[in-house]
Amino acid sequence: MPKETFYNLKESKQHQIIDAAIKEFAQNYFDSASLTQIASQAGVSKGSMYQYFEDKKELYFYVLETIRLKRKNYFAEGLNKDHDVMAVLRRIFEKGLYFARENPLLVAVWQRYLHEQNLELKQMIDDRLKYQEGDYFIHLIQEAQAQGQVRTEIPASLIARMIYQINQLLMEEIDLNHLMLGDREKIEEYQRIMEDLLEMLARGILS
Repeated sequence: MPKETFYNLKESKQHQIIDAAIKEFAQNYFDSASLTQIASQAGVSKGSMYQYFEDKKELYFYVLETIRLKRKNYFAEGLNKDHDVMAVLRRIFEKGLYFARENPLLVAVWQRYLHEQNLELKQMIDDRLKYQEGDYFIHLIQEAQAQGQVRTEIPASLIARMIYQINQLLMEEIDLNHLMLGDREKIEEYQRIMEDLLEMLARGILS
């Protein structure tokens, strides 16, 4: 995560640094990404980057955490609290497709993270992100269990983990090139995969 000196920067300079990092991580896996290139694109020295972040790993995690929060806020917009749990999950997964169309660079970074070749790094980030992402899904499932929609003998944490993994799988399935071109066939294929996964989930968890 950033050091205090990063937050002391003007907001515009913070955005410049993070935007440069997003572009670099969208094009390269972690080990190949260049901190020098990020600094150059952001208009700061490489030495300054170490004043803002402990190392490249912490910058990478902050970029992923920024994307995670933006996705979470995007998904939360317009969700009807009165919907049953499967309707809420369907809407969340559908919005993932819209998010990808509006934020292709962010999704490109996320897809590289999902296929990250540095397995030790990926495991560390997986553990940190799952813990934070899981909170929302656990709360959603606990509410559904209290309403009698979801089986109570299955721990909410386990169901939340399944939903998280399904969400990650759907992110992997998005083909950004076809999506940006508005390829109807690819979009319909994504929607079929989403419906199949939702049906499988429903059979396992609904009361």
